[in-house]
Amino acid sequence: MLVVLMRHGRAEGKRPGMRDEERRLTDEGRRGVEAVARLLPLDEPPVILYSPLRRAAETAEIIARVTGGSARLDPRLHPDDFGPDALQDILEEYWGGSPLVLVGHNPSMEEAVASLVGGSIAMEPGAAAVIRAEAPGPGGGELLALITPTAALRCEKQ
Repeated sequence: MLVVLMRHGRAEGKRPGMRDEERRLTDEGRRGVEAVARLLPLDEPPVILYSPLRRAAETAEIIARVTGGSARLDPRLHPDDFGPDALQDILEEYWGGSPLVLVGHNPSMEEAVASLVGGSIAMEPGAAAVIRAEAPGPGGGELLALITPTAALRCEKQ
């Protein structure tokens, strides 16, 4: 099964009086997410699950528009709640269906990649780790690609 773990796009900085949950994507963040979404190796529209935070929802909306997928809020992806157990639950729930894109936050996205593929990576905002998972559990996947907004935007210029 194809699983994409994606960190939300670059977001505005926190301002006085602003709750972290309210931070939106910047224009740069939107462009980067769109470029990454165009490079995802999907052979059918994905199911896209996202964290309740605004920047994750905006990221998921862009991915859905570009890929034709359907975006759904999943509270298990909240940065305070997403860990190995939540990842396992989500993968088991959606196992064997359409490609799955999970949009969340660091450090939990990097930790989820490490759990699935057995090695660590660094994910800049908007980066997507594309994994072929053979089983819905730890060590059950192979990292096929790490697509960063920086690289995706360069590809578009060529």
